[in-house]
Amino acid sequence: MINTNSAFGSNNKLDFSNHTVICNWNDKVPMLMDDLHSNDNIRKRASIIITDNVTAFPEPDKKNIEDPFQDTAIIPGKPCDTRTLTRAGADDAHTIIILPDFRHQDPDNYSLQIALTVKEFIEERKDSKLRRNPDYKIPRILVNVVDSNNATHFDNFSITGINEVVCENELGLRALAISSINHNSASVFNEIMTYSENSSELYSIIIPSNWYEGKSDEEKAIKSFQQICDKAYSINNNTEVIVVGYIRINENGKANAYINPPLSRLRDNNINFYKYDDRLLVLAKNVDVAERLFYPSESEKDI
Repeated sequence: MINTNSAFGSNNKLDFSNHTVICNWNDKVPMLMDDLHSNDNIRKRASIIITDNVTAFPEPDKKNIEDPFQDTAIIPGKPCDTRTLTRAGADDAHTIIILPDFRHQDPDNYSLQIALTVKEFIEERKDSKLRRNPDYKIPRILVNVVDSNNATHFDNFSITGINEVVCENELGLRALAISSINHNSASVFNEIMTYSENSSELYSIIIPSNWYEGKSDEEKAIKSFQQICDKAYSINNNTEVIVVGYIRINENGKANAYINPPLSRLRDNNINFYKYDDRLLVLAKNVDVAERLFYPSESEKDI
């Protein structure tokens, strides 16, 4: 267990890696922590919250082993301060989530400042990290935007380093609109976005390199979404995994998802061949089950 007060009164870097760093505190953090903690894969990762609003941080329930704040450390300070990012080991994190700080007059602008600081912080350390560990992976940066009109300012990956931008108000309104057209859709969205041992979630899994490496144009050509699905299931006909879409990372580092797309949509977006870092979007109980679609266990290979 990590004492949430362990970060107070110390300038030492916490000994974390492959962890989740959450920048800023607002009243949505407890719900976010509950969701993160309910996913078996994420639950194994420690969490660090960076905030200068330390009085808002709740005391963990030490008697409740399911309390998501049990495995959370708080670092008092500003997320745009590199000394704070160093203590949080932000360059060794798996994911960095930037939340709006509503104490600021323009929380989106403050979030952008944090993102730019985090990007520069990671870039300055990336080369030395790669020299020590060739498998080093740059942390993913996610930002929760308040005003959807500001989302375009965050979108250019080469400038901001941000992998994904989420505007919860916009997502909520779209879900409401879809539910008004297709009744009961809201319950479907809720099911997909709720982690549970008895339900499935969306995962993206990288396609095998033998789909494109050393292949002729004919062999690596994408001819339909059904062909993509058939190709995936030919490796391991795993009925626990449902392929629902295809993901292509664009030149700006942004992931574009195509759900059950017609061939014309793939062609319109210049998706003609399988290529490095393409992914399938699948529904599965957990990431281990999802990855078995491409990488079956030894016991499944002869089934």
